Order: sequence, then structure tokens, then C-alpha cells
Amino acid sequence: MISNHNYSQEEISSLEQKYLKDYFSSTNPIFSDSLEYYAILFQTFLQKHGDHDFKQLEAKKQAEIYKLEDSRFRSAMSYSFEKGHQVGFSLLLSDTLSTNNFDEKAFSKANSNILFLYTLDEMISEKVYESNLNRHNNEFLMNFTRRHFENSYKEIMDLAKTFYKKGIMVAYDQIQKKLVKTNYDIKGFSRLLHVPYNQDFEVTPAFSATFSLETPAYEEWDLHWDATYGYDLGKKLIGKVLIHQLLVKDIKTYAEIGASTYEMLNQYFGSVFDDNEVVYLAEVNFSVNSMLQQVRVIESSEYSAIKKALALSITRQLQVNENKVLVTI
Repeated sequence: MISNHNYSQEEISSLEQKYLKDYFSSTNPIFSDSLEYYAILFQTFLQKHGDHDFKQLEAKKQAEIYKLEDSRFRSAMSYSFEKGHQVGFSLLLSDTLSTNNFDEKAFSKANSNILFLYTLDEMISEKVYESNLNRHNNEFLMNFTRRHFENSYKEIMDLAKTFYKKGIMVAYDQIQKKLVKTNYDIKGFSRLLHVPYNQDFEVTPAFSATFSLETPAYEEWDLHWDATYGYDLGKKLIGKVLIHQLLVKDIKTYAEIGASTYEMLNQYFGSVFDDNEVVYLAEVNFSVNSMLQQVRVIESSEYSAIKKALALSITRQLQVNENKVLVTI
């Protein structure tokens, strides 16, 4: 429970339901972005793990099963997210479900939400995670998936755990703002993309970043797995995101003298925008010796999802049209 905040179980339940409804009525994209991103990864898993009987089916029948899997996946991850939201409220507000006492002042620390999630991994065992998640829509998805695909249990449980933790993160942020009524202690924001100098921020549903360097037309972020992957992975540098602000006329000038990168940029931007328009190039450079592949092999489908998700994050920060941002990996 939080010091100086006392709630009955009925009050906690009522608050949780109210704020969950508020979340889904808001423009906060954490859940919707995650659903689109991880749906691609789940479909990629299915395409590689069809059993013998599934592989003998006609393409039309396979497509029907993939579509049903996608629908059931989305329902299961929604259940996991909502379950995490519920547990987040219970752990933070109840004086019976948790012996931990959370200080109000801690909620203002810039990365306190992430630290809470890391603490949660110490508080909740894998068996408790499984007992919370191996039921209802997740169980329905598991039972349906095992009819046609192999080795699906761990994949579904890992994805459910990710959405469960994202639900907890949303609950934490809501409690921090609405009940504790404090803000994160942010020391300032970058000039180009207005990201916090001293707080992690999400760049895709699987990756978070921290501010690294800036000049007036350039910004650099350190890239790492997001907090749902745990402390050991979340604190290891796995790459860099380099963001360049460019004028179209400068791109054309360099392209005319044969600078190869600018020739590529001119093909993408040159015929669409006027010379004085501002456009952006974001480069994702994964470290060769990073912990990237320790989580999973990054398939081409995920690289495409990373590019799309990062472009969306950047356009939101800059408040520009998506066609003004090119992401390369």
C-alpha cells in the first residue's frame, strides 16, 4: 500500500474499473500499439510452427485458421492487459495483498514506474504469473493453438506476461497522477523531439530508449529492451537511434554531386516535398555484441514492425505526417 492512502477492497475495485474505462477512452496508445506489434510476431511464430496436419491443409483453410488465431490472440492479450491493470491497483493500494509499503515521494522519481516493475519480478514468482494468466481467454487461445501448431504454450505465456506487465505500468501511471497526485521529476526535454533527458521512454512496444546526445538538428538515443523484459535486459545497451533533421534542398544538393546516402534520401523525399520543407531520417544501429538475440531471433517481420513503430513514435513527437520520416535499420 501507499503511505497515507487507505482504501477498502470495494473502493480499490471501483477505482480500478473506473480508471481502466478511462484508459480505453483516452488516446494513450500503449495497448493498441503493442497489440499491433506483437500480433505480427505471433503470426510469424505460427507460420514457423505449424504441425504436420496443418501443413497438409489447403492455403485457404490455413488462412482461415491464421485469421481465427489473430482474433483469439487479441482477446487473450486484452485479458492479460486488463488483469495486469487490476493487479497493479491491488498491489499498490491494498494493505492485505502486499506487505510492501510504498512512499509517496518515490512516485516522483523519473523512472519509478520502471523500478516498480522490476521490483514486481522479485515479488511475484513465475508460478504466480502462470496461475494469474493461464486461464480464461489465454487458456482458450492455448487450447485452440495447440490443435494446429507446436510449442505454443511458452510463446503465448511470454506474450501474455508482456501485456500483463504493460497493464501494471498503466495502473502505476494512473495512480501516480490521479491518486498520489504527483508528477515525474523531469529535468528537461530535448530540443528536437522533446523527449525527457532523465527518463526512459517507449520507442516501440518492445524497445525503450534514453536520451544520449543532441545538436540543433540531430538527436541520439540509447536503445534497450523495455521494462517488461526484466532488469537484466532492460539495462543493457543494444543499439542506438540517430535522428537527423534535414532540409530537402540540402538533400538535393548533395544528391547532385553523387553522395550515395543523399541520393537515396532524394529518391524518397525529393519529388514529394518543396525545397524548404524539413524532413527526418532515423537510423537504428543495433550493436553486434548486444543482448538483442538473447531474447529472440529478430525476424524480417519484426524489423518491419520496428521501423513502422519507430516512425509512428517519431511522428507523434514531432507532430508531422508519417511521410516526412524515413526509418532505416
